[in-house]
Amino acid sequence: MKSARVLVPLVVASLAGSAGAIEIISNLPGNDATQSAALSDLRIKSMGFTMPAGDSYDLDDVVLRLDITNTLSTPIVQIWSDSGAQPSSLLATLDNPVFTLTGIDNYSFSPSSPLTLDAGSSYWIVAYAPAGSPTYSWKGSSPSQLPTGLASHLGTTFVTTGALPPVGSSSIIASYAVNASVSGGGCQPDLTTGAVPGVAGFGVPNGILNND
Repeated sequence: MKSARVLVPLVVASLAGSAGAIEIISNLPGNDATQSAALSDLRIKSMGFTMPAGDSYDLDDVVLRLDITNTLSTPIVQIWSDSGAQPSSLLATLDNPVFTLTGIDNYSFSPSSPLTLDAGSSYWIVAYAPAGSPTYSWKGSSPSQLPTGLASHLGTTFVTTGALPPVGSSSIIASYAVNASVSGGGCQPDLTTGAVPGVAGFGVPNGILNND
């Protein structure tokens, strides 16, 4: 069996998080021109996305664009399942970073145990704060910037009643990214050939052609 490697410019996927992780969906960095208002135990914001068909992915981290006004803030950032284009059931509460400075920045929240994002399924990132914790804001852009990537934007919700899951309507598109790795070491998007139509190696992971 002979192998041929074809090298053409890189055009697919941003590397992020751990080795092998790719950016599933993102609208970062945004322009910070709007925000979801102060999140608290009552004010809860969510952003939804739908995974592509094909491979399932293991979540590496979720990155939120936050305005932290107190280093004692303890955001609660969770992944919820979807039902009818609204958050449905809690799947995981992500681990917080350590806040040493205040201000607007990108903050990474990661799962403490493996969490698989199934192909074709929809998920929601839900953010709020526990009672008694300092509030913080999840930033967005004006005009709105829809998240794009392998996954697709599903919607956004917001409540001011503390009700979970948060199913109230919202027009603010908050800034975030989801980074994940193909489950089980499956086929990663082609990072070496660029997968250019008409060029040898198109659609072949890593541009390696195996000819019997």
